[in-house]
Amino acid sequence: MDKTYWRDFYNKHKIGTESSLFARFIYENYLSKSIGSNADSINKEIKSKREGNNQNFVESELDSSSAKSCFVDTDLKQQNLIATKVCIDSKENIETNALSLLELGCGNGRDSLYFASKSVDATAIDQVQEEIEYLNNYVESLTQKDKPLQDYASKTTKFSSQVATPIINSQNNPHFLCGDFTQLDSFNFQQQFDCIYSRFTLHSVNKAQQDKTLADCLKYCKEGGILAIEVRGEKNSLCGKGEAVEGESNAFIYDNHYRRFLNYNQTLQEIESLRFSQNNATQETINQKVDNTSNTQADTHTITMGGGIYNALTYRFKILYAKEDKGFAPFNGEDDYFIRIIARKECCKP
Repeated sequence: MDKTYWRDFYNKHKIGTESSLFARFIYENYLSKSIGSNADSINKEIKSKREGNNQNFVESELDSSSAKSCFVDTDLKQQNLIATKVCIDSKENIETNALSLLELGCGNGRDSLYFASKSVDATAIDQVQEEIEYLNNYVESLTQKDKPLQDYASKTTKFSSQVATPIINSQNNPHFLCGDFTQLDSFNFQQQFDCIYSRFTLHSVNKAQQDKTLADCLKYCKEGGILAIEVRGEKNSLCGKGEAVEGESNAFIYDNHYRRFLNYNQTLQEIESLRFSQNNATQETINQKVDNTSNTQADTHTITMGGGIYNALTYRFKILYAKEDKGFAPFNGEDDYFIRIIARKECCKP
């Protein structure tokens, strides 16, 4: 990836930009619905543990902080229901009741900040060290000053006291990590994520890196979680402009920047063909080769740790939504074609 290009871009586009339309689309159509479902499961667990008189279950009256970070409806407070306060920073590898999200290539952080403002436990990766340091310092300054995290869904970035927005704290502050999102194993994550979010990142890496990244996404996504992708495709107006990259299909250097344009149908086939199996001894990700004419590099990836597979469960991505169209990312008065793909991780036959 072109670090110099992105370093210059981020310097010109610091925090202050509202979230992308894609981030709002994902939250409103997928994550917010999961939040409601999560709240129901929390209440059932609370009821079960209370009836079982489990002495190890710490309970307290539901207050505004637990309602915010555990996704329990605030109206339940009036019913004097009990909620567990187990929302602890995910970096400590302790399970929380908040949905978790991993963003690949976060840029100026606007989308992860938006998700955090909705009480999603967001972890974001980018390769530009200076931007990651800036974002972590920004979040830390809000935490220390006990300031509200701006709601990036609003039309303005100026905080209004009339808008209820969550407070930055150890339960919902986003975590910004510097590194290469095409090498997720290098981060030594001790968790899986409810959502893996990739906006405008897959077209910035070559085909082999894309294949490795998609395989890792299946590995690090929770069962029932989603993969959310927005990317440039072959219908995008920039496809074909600039100098073609030797040895790569539909990859060009234009305006001093590398872009590779994905084939819509082929990408869907590759995502659907991914398989992941694991047991106590083995974790294996298989990307079965898809016959295609647009991109032909590195179609097969296998990651194995430990011994053989013994009755391991097998997982795949099921496409929930896919479209290549305009209206997804209008910018500076222009409305170009982009691809959106949403897929859910589910168990399947080996």
